[in-house]
Amino acid sequence: MPTVVEFAREEKVAAVLTTSSGKAIKTVSAVAEALRLRGPSAMAVDNTLDKLNLKRALTKAGIPTPDYGMVEAELILIGPLLLKARGGIGGEGIHYVEDPQKMPVINNETYFWEKYITGECISLYGLVTTDVCFCFLALRKIRQPPSFVTKELQYLPLKAEYEQMFSQTITSLGINFGPVCQIDLISYDGKLYVIDAGIELDPALAVILREKFHYDIYPVMVQAALGEPEKKFRF
Repeated sequence: MPTVVEFAREEKVAAVLTTSSGKAIKTVSAVAEALRLRGPSAMAVDNTLDKLNLKRALTKAGIPTPDYGMVEAELILIGPLLLKARGGIGGEGIHYVEDPQKMPVINNETYFWEKYITGECISLYGLVTTDVCFCFLALRKIRQPPSFVTKELQYLPLKAEYEQMFSQTITSLGINFGPVCQIDLISYDGKLYVIDAGIELDPALAVILREKFHYDIYPVMVQAALGEPEKKFRF
């Protein structure tokens, strides 16, 4: 990472961003901080890449999220539940457990449990910069155990409650810049529960915006990274 920072400094890089939700975001954050460019803070990166930290930040802010806790040998739980890797990305590292008494052997330091709830899965997408924070699109996400691989994305009308939840979640996680951020919700028992969030651009989102709305999100991200004025849009 120091090499990347030095390279960026030598090349007088004017902006830095990534569409990845993985470790690349750490490099982007480091470069942005070193060169005083627009980019996600270290706290924002830590709160989105470490899923247990994400849950703790949501709970502290009073944002609904499924019950969770550390995996302890003597703990008696009622299933079903999910075992989640703290560093899991894109649904990886998730184990569906119907009977907690048959819990798979895991590293207790890198996994935590989350109560499995069923309901409508919703993904919110928005633009987050130092100047703006707004949700521009909502999609229904079809995900089922045990793999939780996304099978389908369907357009949803953008509701005020979605926009409010997006803004509150972004604030609770300390996300100061994306430019594009994604928040995953479950509508359960009349409430919205946040189950995940990321500083990322889902490739499927870019395709939907281009094919359904004839909109190219990539130039918008570049303009945001350069600090150019953002135009508020929604679909």
